[in-house]
Amino acid sequence: SNAKALRVFTDVSDNVKVSVTGGTFNTDISKYLTGYYVQDETTGTVTYNPPTPTPTPTPTPDDNVTSNPGDKTTTADVETSTGTDGKATATVDKATADKLVDKAVENKSEQVIVDATTKGDAKTAEVSLPAETVKSIVEKTDADVVIRTDAAEVVLDQKAAEAVADQAKTGNITIVVDKVKEDDSQVQVELKVVTDNGNVTDFKGGSVKVTVALPAALKDKEVVCVYIDEKGNYTKVSGVKNADGTY
Repeated sequence: SNAKALRVFTDVSDNVKVSVTGGTFNTDISKYLTGYYVQDETTGTVTYNPPTPTPTPTPTPDDNVTSNPGDKTTTADVETSTGTDGKATATVDKATADKLVDKAVENKSEQVIVDATTKGDAKTAEVSLPAETVKSIVEKTDADVVIRTDAAEVVLDQKAAEAVADQAKTGNITIVVDKVKEDDSQVQVELKVVTDNGNVTDFKGGSVKVTVALPAALKDKEVVCVYIDEKGNYTKVSGVKNADGTY
């Protein structure tokens, strides 16, 4: 510790050599064996060069778009906010939309899913995504477009998705699911597909499958499904009661 110059090195046999000039050496040499102390070969000056601390990496947020090769799905978990009126709203941003398409193509997905469900039980939901995303899904994959909300799950097959994209052309497409009424005798859900060019009323030969949860009182009863058009006309449509209590 009183030396004017200190040199620590190893020879070819890895034996530690300590060289002291102009004083005594009476301290623990272990800290000098780190290689942080370096002697200039010309001047003999010993300098301490501690390593630069490795910065703590910024955590990378979890990817909100995942593919499941087993069941051929690609899912985007989107952030959903619920207002004081109980309406849940979600928007698929461009970055998420691009990843959704890219991963669906890579995975050869049969379903492209936008999951806008919450931990609550929103009766009304609005989910928006870019029209160009729906168009890309139709052009680049064979996948159906699935929108999941607390109120219902909506599945547009390829033809229906194409019809929606054709009418929208640009801007956003918004799927609106509104559980208008629910009691021990019925569940009534209003559905809209809204674009910047107006509501979509013709799926051009495509079909949309809607799945809703049944009230407990209806789970053990025989139920039927009817479609009510804008003029109030009732048309019976086929439906299936599932083991999990949905229809």
